[in-house]
Amino acid sequence: MGVVLLKPLVNALNDGNRIYATIRGTGVSNDGARKMSFAAPGIDGQAKAIQEALADAGQDGSDVDLIEAHGTGTSLGDPVEITALGKAYAGARERPLLIGSVKSNIGHADAAAGVAGLIKATLSLHHRYLPPSLHAAQLNPKLDPGPQRWFDIARHGATLAASGRPLRAGVSSFGIGGTNAHLILEEAPTRPSPPTVPDDWQVIPLSAAAPGQLPTLAHQLAHHLETTPVALADVATTLQSGRPALKARKALVTNTVSALIQTLSTVTLPSDSKGAGGCAAPSAWPCCCPAKAHSMPVWGRRC
Repeated sequence: MGVVLLKPLVNALNDGNRIYATIRGTGVSNDGARKMSFAAPGIDGQAKAIQEALADAGQDGSDVDLIEAHGTGTSLGDPVEITALGKAYAGARERPLLIGSVKSNIGHADAAAGVAGLIKATLSLHHRYLPPSLHAAQLNPKLDPGPQRWFDIARHGATLAASGRPLRAGVSSFGIGGTNAHLILEEAPTRPSPPTVPDDWQVIPLSAAAPGQLPTLAHQLAHHLETTPVALADVATTLQSGRPALKARKALVTNTVSALIQTLSTVTLPSDSKGAGGCAAPSAWPCCCPAKAHSMPVWGRRC
């Protein structure tokens, strides 16, 4: 099962939501009645869905940087899909179209295969990095990009970049009975930095299941603050209201994010805890030795 949250872009921007990508266009076709068998792939039906998605997005094939393919991994299905992609994307390209499929990494997710590809393509745009498709060292000889090399199978991880425009991805998902779906993703719009607000003194609570886990929690929070711009008041509000109060707790008081990062980095294992579980060693161990009846009253005493 895979889940994504869809929301109108203007609403997401107004609500300050974190946006990973936007859907620019979609295309759906069904060629089940024209195929030679129920499970056979069809070039024309796939190409129709792809071209419909590009038209809906108002883009040309050269405006798309990568494809998350359906990727059947079969001797028939993959050449059919590449041929259908070529009808829309093999035009004048400045660089090859990168093609990958998450099925090579996680297997076929059945009914969740489409959303798995959507999530992978979305995160690829968000991180500007396309992970490698595994087990593709030897390609199907029918996957021929031609002399112009209009596509390249992503056998190695690739950093993504686009000159003067957002990155875009196409995502394909084909049903066994003839339904073909394709959509065009675009990386999230650049958002202006939040206005600088003078930080006031804030209480930053840390809470873990055991004392020994507090240093790890503190160091993870410090790393997050170093890599993600965020207001100190937002950090305090989230930790005060959005996290449960567990057994082991620690509170820090600070008035700047930089000071908080420095303090978090110095949080160490409490002196009275042992390991990540935070188990304090007892001052004495109970006597649990076999005994005769006359010594039974001393069982359980501290030695």
